Amino acid sequence: MKNLTVISKNICDLLKEEYNEVIYKAWLFFTENAFIEDENIVITVPNHYIKETLGERYLSHIEDLYRTKVDFSRLIVKTDSEINESKKHNTLEEYLESENTSAFLEKIMLSSNKFSVSF
Repeated sequence: MKNLTVISKNICDLLKEEYNEVIYKAWLFFTENAFIEDENIVITVPNHYIKETLGERYLSHIEDLYRTKVDFSRLIVKTDSEINESKKHNTLEEYLESENTSAFLEKIMLSSNKFSVSF
């Protein structure tokens, strides 16, 4: 896939030309930090209100602009909290893959009052 940073910069320049500065700074500048995740382009925003507004008003146009520059599956908007939550899950999965799973489960059982261990 082409360099997404350069593509996003070009798209942001187009959006700046099409919309006034207030609209760009309120809703559209989030496009500057788009990234690739599983063949999707992801734009992160700080909260659900911005996510909904961006999705309702501007997302289809932004997606059309990206499609002229690069192939991808979907354009997705996620909140910062959704990104952080997925990182937590990835971290646990990575931990389980890198550690001995039985040792991990043993730690959980030993730290819980609901389990008893006998030898």
